[in-house]
Amino acid sequence: MGFFGTLKGIIESLGYSADVDGFLVLFGLAFSRIAVAVSLSPFLGGRSASNPIKIGLAILLTLLVLPSMKQGLGQRDIGSLLFIALLLKEAAIGLTIGVLSQLIFIAIQTAGALVDTARGMDQPGLTTPQLQSNASVLAQLKFQISLVLFVTLNGHLFYLRGLAR
Repeated sequence: MGFFGTLKGIIESLGYSADVDGFLVLFGLAFSRIAVAVSLSPFLGGRSASNPIKIGLAILLTLLVLPSMKQGLGQRDIGSLLFIALLLKEAAIGLTIGVLSQLIFIAIQTAGALVDTARGMDQPGLTTPQLQSNASVLAQLKFQISLVLFVTLNGHLFYLRGLAR
């Protein structure tokens, strides 16, 4: 049966036709967007999570999002130049979403650092594991509270829905 026969069986069990090329194109485009965004978002581990964990999470999220994307698979014969252009476009969208999510948390951390500087307590610095940067005590507290508040208000679900669209 071989590798492609097994892959064809898996693709058919996911609800796709036996078109392996179309599936791989769609998976590659979705994975490029999600992998870049997952590697940059601080609430999904940020820089403190190892690369295999981030890649595994990106593959899992891509497989979860893929069934909602299969109705958009209209053009099946994509040339290599068009595929590379689409891949770069999807990676740029993921980069934009990931950087914007980082900016929100960096702004909150900076606000805490400014308060610590104004009260004269900016000397002790702690390392923020999600952003791999030094932060004052209040900046670290505000950052961690904002992460908890973000997850409590289901912000991570809105983030993942934004990635899927």
